[in-house]
Order: sequence, then structure tokens, then C-alpha cells
Amino acid sequence: MTGSTLIPPPLEQHPTSYYQEDEGTSSDDDTSQYEQEMAEFDQIIPATKEERERLEWQTMLRSVLDGDVLSAEKTRIGIDSTTRDDHGADYRKNFPVADIWLGARARIRCRNIEEERKRVEHRRLRVGEGLVRDVLAFKYDEGLGPPKEQVNSLLRRLDAVEAFYPSIKAMLLDKPAYAEVEFWKRIDAMISWVNLAGMIRHHYALLQKWTGSQTLDVIAPNTNAELPLVARANYARRGPNDCDMVDATTFVERILKEDSLVQIFKKRTLVDIGHIISRSNENYSIYGHLYKAMNLSAGIDLLRELLVFPTTLMHASLRVRLDYANKVKDMDLLRIDQMLDDFTISIQEACKRKFEYEGLILGSSILQHCLRADYDDIVLEAVTTFFGLLQRKLKSVDGIRGTHFKETEFLEAQSDLLNDVAAAIDGGSILVAEQLWKVWFYGRSRC
Repeated sequence: MTGSTLIPPPLEQHPTSYYQEDEGTSSDDDTSQYEQEMAEFDQIIPATKEERERLEWQTMLRSVLDGDVLSAEKTRIGIDSTTRDDHGADYRKNFPVADIWLGARARIRCRNIEEERKRVEHRRLRVGEGLVRDVLAFKYDEGLGPPKEQVNSLLRRLDAVEAFYPSIKAMLLDKPAYAEVEFWKRIDAMISWVNLAGMIRHHYALLQKWTGSQTLDVIAPNTNAELPLVARANYARRGPNDCDMVDATTFVERILKEDSLVQIFKKRTLVDIGHIISRSNENYSIYGHLYKAMNLSAGIDLLRELLVFPTTLMHASLRVRLDYANKVKDMDLLRIDQMLDDFTISIQEACKRKFEYEGLILGSSILQHCLRADYDDIVLEAVTTFFGLLQRKLKSVDGIRGTHFKETEFLEAQSDLLNDVAAAIDGGSILVAEQLWKVWFYGRSRC
């Protein structure tokens, strides 16, 4: 490059206001500014074509760095968005939602819009007559069939009315009688009752299938009236053609062989019971007076069975553990340790089930106390057996040279378990204190 006229002035020598956009600058100002810069560089006569291209690139780069291009694009995009919004408003004004709904309905039924409009208007005059009166006066009558069918009949009539309107608002404008508040309160109560009753029956059926018992009896042998009951020894020796023969074990025995108690109570079948009870309490607190006015019952008997099932299963599990512990006479250290672990888990889960039961029944207006009367007794018996196994371990360790069992450290590790027993079980605190004193006294006699 020859000559000073070919070198543009440095960027920092230009006034900053020349490149920065003021708050009120429009896209036209940005465009004119860019054209002015190009005109200035046009006055500089480059010697070659490459020099001119370089000058143009310098100008465009300066515009990008100073934000002129971005400002112009933002303004342009804003103008385009406003234009599109105006077109959308015009479209919605010219084609309201009702016409779109009517057009889609006519297309599905292979009719033109005018024909479908006449059909809809004619049906609106006939459908739903007396529905508001029937809903407000509804009360379950045993002579007219199951309550679910009577409630669903009214809800289907309301669905038929709503089917001829694009929205609830349009329906209320056309039928002011449907705007009554008490009518919609009853409709909401009916919908919640149908959902709740169906949920309870469905979950009860799942438990029936899981336990193999129509009454959720977890200690009944695995048999029925059609299939023979066989002893365990015969069951173990059965051949491939004896598939119809049923094991004599109970449900609780089978699940204890398959999973630990911790895993059993993590199953969704048992976890969902708490959710169903909580939802029932919530629904009855909101719609209880309407359920009573409509003579609807959400299956209180089935709900009570669901509530006590976890504690019933836990009671049976503890009974199996206790029967086995009382049956075994000669125990080595390995078996004692295994039984101590089993009883630790069983007692801990029994306390958790008691806490859950009390939390669900607390403040419930539909469920009364229905826990087994001997539930606390069997937990206390399990605690006594647990300390008895601990005493047997202490005596077994004393007879082995070079072996020392630190019972205090073992009991410190079980502090949470013993605290749960004292808090959840009636008489648990007294029993725990007595058993700890016995262990302490035995430990003092060993010294």
C-alpha cells in the first residue's frame, strides 16, 4: 500500500458516540449510519481491488463490534413479531374457538359446518333436561342397583351435555341453570367418590391375588376347595405331573423365605395402602357431608381391611419367628447371631408399622381403632425372646476360651430399636428397662 490516504484512521480516534447506539436509535438510523461509513470509505480511493475488499470488511467488523448490526436485527425482529401478533389477533377474531370446534366436529362426522351447527343446536335443546334437579335431589337407593352405577349414570348425562359445547364457559352461558354452586359441589363429590371407591376395590383385589385369599388371611394354608392339601414332604417329592397339588405353607411363610421383611414392606402393594388411606381421609374431610347427604359409603369395611393388613402381616411374621425360636433347642453361635439379626429386623418393622397405623388413624373421621388387641403383646414377647437369645450368646461365649463378647457395645448399637419399642408399644419401656438390668447384672457377675 503506497500513500497515507489508503490507511483509515485508527478505531480509537473516532468518537465513541459515532459507533454507539443511542436509546432512541431506530433501524433506519443504523442503516443510514452504515451507509455513511461506506460512503466515507468510498471517498478513499484504494489502489487495488483487494484493498477495497479489506476496507469493506473493516467497516463491517467495526459495525458488528459496536453493536450496530445487533441493534438493527433486534428492531427488525420486533417489527416482524408485532406484525405476526396482529395477524394472529385478526385470525382469532375472524375464526373464534367455537367455529374451530364446530368445524372439527363437522369434519369428523363428514358433514358441512351449517348442517352440523343445526344438529348441535337441536341436540342442546333436548339433552340434559332435568339433570340439575336430579343431581341436587340424588340419594343412593339400594333398590335401584349398585351405587357406582347410579352415580355414573348422572355423570354420563353431564358428559353428554358437555359434548355439545366447546367449553364449560360456553355451556354455562347457554344454560344458566347449570351455574348453580351446589350442583357443581355435588358433581365434584360424585367424581371423587367414584375414583376413591374404585381405587379401594382395585387395591383390595391386588392384595387378594397376592395373598391367594379372598379374606386376606396370611396364615391360611395355600389351598382351596378344589385342590388337595399335601404335606411338605410329599410336596417336595412331587413329580412333573403333580402340578395341581398345592403346598401347605402359609403366605407369610412363603414371603419370609423369598424376601426380608424390609424388602417386603418396600413393595408398592404395601406402600400404596398408606396413600389410599390418606386420600380417603382427605376426601372425607372435604366431601364427607355430601357423601352422607347422598347416602354414599366409600367402602369403609374394605378400607379398614387395607389399614390393618400391614400390622396383620407383621403380627404373623413375628409369630413365625417366635415359633421357630421356641422349637430350636440346641443353638450354636452362628444360629444365635442369625436369629438375633432376624428378631432385630422384625421388632424394628413391627414398631414402624405401629407408628404408620397411628399416623393414618389420627384425626380420621371414618376409621376407628381396629388394631389387633394382642399386637403389643406379641411385640413384647419378641423383645423378651431377643434378650433371651442375647443371654444364651453370653453363656455360650463364656464357655469358649479366648472369646469375649462385649454386650454393652452390642446394646448400644440397638439403642434406636429399644427406643422405638419404648415409644411405640404399650409396656415397652418397662420391659426394656427390666431386660437391660438383667443383662447388666449378668455382666457384673461375669467380672
